[in-house]
Amino acid sequence: MIVMDLQPISIVEDRGFNAFVKTLDPRYKIPSRKCLMEGTIADMYKDCQDKARANCQRAHSVVLTTDMWTSRSIEAYLTVSCHFIDNWQMQEFVLETDRLRMQPHGIKAVPEVVQLLEKCSSIVSFFHHSTKATKKLKQIQKQLKVAEHKLIQSVETRWNSVFYMLERLHEQREAVTTALCLLGKNTLCLSIEELFMIHLTIEALRPFKEATREVSAKKHVFVSKVIPLVSLLLRAAAAIERQGSSLAAELGLQCQSRFRGIETFHSLAADNVETMKKRMLTEMQEVHQPTSE
Repeated sequence: MIVMDLQPISIVEDRGFNAFVKTLDPRYKIPSRKCLMEGTIADMYKDCQDKARANCQRAHSVVLTTDMWTSRSIEAYLTVSCHFIDNWQMQEFVLETDRLRMQPHGIKAVPEVVQLLEKCSSIVSFFHHSTKATKKLKQIQKQLKVAEHKLIQSVETRWNSVFYMLERLHEQREAVTTALCLLGKNTLCLSIEELFMIHLTIEALRPFKEATREVSAKKHVFVSKVIPLVSLLLRAAAAIERQGSSLAAELGLQCQSRFRGIETFHSLAADNVETMKKRMLTEMQEVHQPTSE
């Protein structure tokens, strides 16, 4: 039950669960957490591991897939699964789930941008957690005849959320500043220098926002897009860097580091489709070629 339904092991100590089991069978003694962790569940894990290993060894070939996800504690994890056909049935096994430590982080490598984002996040939080502030902002928006858009909070687990937060703040900068001043929150007001940095940060992140939207499309996503997208990102970062953006410079360096030599990857070039087809056919023939005893 704990394994199949993902129940917490602490359930064996819950009074309600103990009363339920006692009602079903007063003679049954529920195992302790220690017994489960060191005995029952450990044995189940070993049996499952042996089964997965035996099935994978029996397969002629397997396909590996990965999935990155984030826990409620904002920690990134990577899961690796394998898939293969056995007796005309699809088989799937999770091979590993491990915490992913992503370093270096482009934005966090630029201290002045980090400080700016912290202030912007505080501004958004102030309006989100105050009914009075929200009402005042709407009044100012109507007076200034600007779009009555709500502010957007950045979320570490969501792609491009920093870009959307800054873009909305920049759009509503006059209304936000007026509302903050009237509410006595002058310390949260953005200076001219900070507004200019927001502008540069938006322009530095915009190409990456477009790139992530392109590769996240549900239709017509091709691996051959990687090379031109990386090239465009590098050129865009260099252009924004010339305007004085330290973030653009850092993002450009990260792209060069992460995608170094990508032009030499034959499998990513669009004009290598026929070549790749021939290679795949050759490999398939080699796999199915009968071996001599």
